[in-house]
Parts: sequence; C-alpha cells; structure tokens
Amino acid sequence: MRFPGMPRLPDPFRGPRDRPRRRRRRPVVLGVGAALVMALVVLVQAFAGPTGGNAPSRSAPGPSVAAPASPLPMAPAPAARDADDAPIPVVEGSPVSDPEQVREIRRVLTLAARGPPYPHRQDGTSFQNRERRLPQMPRGHYREFTVRTPGESDRGARRLVIGKDGVIWYSVDHYQSFRRLNLPPVIPVPVAEP
Repeated sequence: MRFPGMPRLPDPFRGPRDRPRRRRRRPVVLGVGAALVMALVVLVQAFAGPTGGNAPSRSAPGPSVAAPASPLPMAPAPAARDADDAPIPVVEGSPVSDPEQVREIRRVLTLAARGPPYPHRQDGTSFQNRERRLPQMPRGHYREFTVRTPGESDRGARRLVIGKDGVIWYSVDHYQSFRRLNLPPVIPVPVAEP
C-alpha cells in the first residue's frame, strides 16, 4: 500500500521482464524521416527538372531548349537600357522624354505591380481626385504612387495615379495637371487602409 507523497520503491519480487514495455518509436521516426527525404527529393526534381538544373539533357533527342530566364534582376544589355530610356508616349499632353523621369516612372510601375511594401507611406493608398482633374470614378478606383524627384528631401511633386482599370496618369506638379501615359495597363496592388 502506498500513501500520498511517498516515493515508489522497486518491487523486489518483479524482475526486469515483468515491467511493462515501452513502445519503441524508432521505426516510426525513421519512417517519417524517410518520407520527408523522399518528398524533398521530389520537390527538388520538380523545380530543377529531370536533368538536375538548367543543363540540357544529353539523352533527350531533339533540339536543346534554352534555360529559363533567371528570376533574379540582372543589369540590362545596352540595347535594353536604351529601350527603357525611350520617351513614354502619352494619350493626352506631351510625351515624357527625360530619361531620368522615364526610368523613375518604369521603376514605380514595377513596384506598383509587385505590391507592398512601398517606399513611401502614402504609396498605394486611395487617390481621392478632389481636384476633379481625372475622370470621375467610384471612390477607391485610383491609387497614388510617388515618383522620386532629384534634389528633393521629401516626396517631391511627381506622382503616378493608377486606376483599377490599369490606366496610368502622371503629374509633375502635384496633381495640378495630368498626362495619361500610353503604356500597357498596370493593376496596382493596394495597401490595407485604416
């Protein structure tokens, strides 16, 4: 008989074989580990392809296929850099031809398509169109983005305003006038607003 708080003493009449056996977990752990390793191998092969990377297969007949483009950003070739600096045509107003402005506009469009976080707190927020210089649309249709202005310590006056339909408007004078850019539509990823 045992009283509460009293330690359990070994029974002198029970041998080591009489103790209840603990279940062995080693086979289960090994099985789960093997399944994880096999799943990892399958995932690596799915992303790297059957040849183990971007190298063309030597056993496969037919023409070799070029390796897919790297997802990491790389410096553009000189010809591509010239294309990035080409003036941006506009639907209304004069074209944007300053290479520095063109690069900044393209950078901001890339950021808007990628989504938050944005460099400025106000970027990606709803543009209210209080000046009524853009076509009237339902509230939340337009999103505003800052285009860096060289020499300015704050956000500067340049803005891109992008509609949910992908139409892009550019202002160099803080919403006093707009030029509608003739570029492929960009659908901005909005930020959560309070």
